[in-house]
Amino acid sequence: MRHHAIPGRRGATNSHETCHNAQLAPRHQVRYRCPHEHPVAIFFAADAAPPPRWRCSHHSVDALREDLPVPSPAPPTEPVRTHWDMVRERRSIAELEQLLHQRLDFLRARRASGETTPAGSTHDHRA
Repeated sequence: MRHHAIPGRRGATNSHETCHNAQLAPRHQVRYRCPHEHPVAIFFAADAAPPPRWRCSHHSVDALREDLPVPSPAPPTEPVRTHWDMVRERRSIAELEQLLHQRLDFLRARRASGETTPAGSTHDHRA
């Protein structure tokens, strides 16, 4: 017994239109320059505003428009100050080591005396 396809269904759609003598929408070409010196040409609709950057499909980096001036590099920014940077502005390493030893001595003495955690605290930090 032969299996027949469902009537009116095809695996692929067939268009009955032809592209002969078709009128394309007005468009213009914009040229971009990849950082790897690879030219990139993109067509846009005549009334579309082309972006200043376009992703180069070969190198996956942003290409810049050739008709625009090359942007100047961003001025160097001051690095973000961390907590450690601010502590180091106020104290020397020797002072920090002295404070660390004082705090460790205090904690060891408290642990040896059997003191519990401060009132209102529910966590046992000795575990």
